[in-house]
Amino acid sequence: MKVNVKGIDRFPGLRQEILKEARREVFEQKRCLDDDFDAAVLWALHQAFGFGADRLRRFYDAFIDIYDELRTYYLGTDADGEEVVDGTVAFACKENLLRIGVDVAEWNLKTERRKKAREHGHHANGK
Repeated sequence: MKVNVKGIDRFPGLRQEILKEARREVFEQKRCLDDDFDAAVLWALHQAFGFGADRLRRFYDAFIDIYDELRTYYLGTDADGEEVVDGTVAFACKENLLRIGVDVAEWNLKTERRKKAREHGHHANGK
């Protein structure tokens, strides 16, 4: 994130404080969406694959551990919003999935193409 404020160099540490506060704001906005996102994922697993409450909980606990590490990497804060210097899981998930033939970036591209095709009344075939 870039912050360009004239004269900010005259105040040592101010840029870091601004960035820290901006990260916290992003984190708080994201927190507002978490329950709905989590509910959508859990409901999809239940409907599509028959996951019951116990299996959903095991999935959720495993997912949250990875998500917390990922958030730490991107925001530089832990689950309580406290600053953390290191987080290393960010690219490991994508790399591990690529090893088993799952390219999340490509799936997202294909999904976006299908959405656009639907909006324009066409059938998308992923191309």
